[in-house]
This record gives sequence, C-alpha cells and structure tokens, in this order.
Amino acid sequence: MYSDQRGEWLPYADALVTYYAGEIGSTEQGRDAERAVLVRDYVEEALAQLDQTGLVIVFTATEACRSIWPGLSNKRLGESGLPGDSLIRAGKASVAVIRCNNTAAVPQVVYRTEGRRPDDPDQPAMPGVRLYHLPDTTHPSWLLAQASRVHRSGQFGARAGSQYTRWTLPADSAGLMAKDWHAITAIEITVARTGGLNHLALAALTARLCHQAPSWDDRIRLPAPLHLAVKADDDHPDRNQEKPPPEEPNQAAS
Repeated sequence: MYSDQRGEWLPYADALVTYYAGEIGSTEQGRDAERAVLVRDYVEEALAQLDQTGLVIVFTATEACRSIWPGLSNKRLGESGLPGDSLIRAGKASVAVIRCNNTAAVPQVVYRTEGRRPDDPDQPAMPGVRLYHLPDTTHPSWLLAQASRVHRSGQFGARAGSQYTRWTLPADSAGLMAKDWHAITAIEITVARTGGLNHLALAALTARLCHQAPSWDDRIRLPAPLHLAVKADDDHPDRNQEKPPPEEPNQAAS
C-alpha cells in the first residue's frame, strides 16, 4: 500500500498505521475536471515508485474511478487516460487495467440455461463457480456470480429471494416480507487494457483473487488488492467520526 506520509510503498499493515494517523483525504483532489487531474497525477507518481518492471496489473473500482480516468468511462473504455499511462510512456512496464463493478448497476443474474432444480423444474439453477462471458460487448466482460453466504446457509427465509417475488410470497410466509432477501452476489469484470496478456487470463486472475479473502472463509466481492484498498478507507477513523454537538449559545453574549 502506498503511504502518503512516507511517500513510499509499504507492507499493508505498516501503511495502515501511518494512514490512520492522518486525515482520510485532501480537499485539493476531487472529481471535477481540475481536481481529477490532480488525482491522476497522484496515482501516477505512486505507480512510478513501484520497484517493478515487466508487468503491472491495476484493479479499479468502476463507480469510484470512471469519473476520474476518461479511459474507464463506458463511452471511452480502453482509450487513453488509464492508470499506469506514465509507466507505459516511460517504457518501464506493461500495464493491464481491469475494471471491477460490484454495485447495484450490475445486472442481477436471473436465468441459467444449462440447469434446472430437480425439485422445481421451473426454477433456474444457481450460477456455478465459473466466469460467465457477457456476449455482444465491445470490450470483453465477464460476470462472476454466486449465491450469498446467507442464502447458502439454508436458514429460515434465507432463500425466499430465489424462490419467490414479493408478489408471489405465500400468505403463510408473509412474515418474511420484513426480512432482508438474499439471492445472488455478482461482480462485473471488464478488461480495459490487456498489457499484452490474454483477456480471459486476466478475468480468471480477477476471479481467483475474489476467492482469496484476506480475513474470512468465503468469497469477497472484489479482488483482494482492491478489497483491501476499499477497506482502508471504510475503516479510517475519519469515516465514521461523529460530529460534535453544536455549542450552546452564549447567554451572556445574546
């Protein structure tokens, strides 16, 4: 992880200590046209300090990054304006860029043609542990989907979301309406730049890194390096710091 305070790449735990001791971000950087340039420059400066040549693979979060890098937007995907451009221009490394989306914008998996449940022929089978290629896309994209852990647990009501809709729920199960419905989690994997590698190899690498959770025994919804980057921000003390209550007015002054 890159450390702002130290100005170098450090082991993840060491970088977290220095990161959490400071502020979560800078108001000088942002998503408008002028400040997005500063974000891109900051990332390129950090990548330039990597002690690595040959191949660098950059994982990006779709929603967080496509407004910063033009080459990660839907209309200009894969064009100039991608993380790692400076490494390529300097001839230091080949750079592959993978866009990962696990937000509500990813289509929900609702149909699988190669299987049916034996006990319910009208219900499609759940996705297998595999990558599903999305057809008719300009840039190769895949969907990695699986039932959520709660859904797979089999506890009461956990599978209501894959057996019913909220309009077909039987009257004797009406109590489930107030509970969270679990079904399928999904991540869309799109290769914006190959760095000379095969598209499918990069997608498979991304999927495997989703199955290498750093801190629990199930799959995570982003590849491990990107998951750790997101968690660093989510767990920063400034993220959930409560604002102090407003001061009481000075009665004497009023």
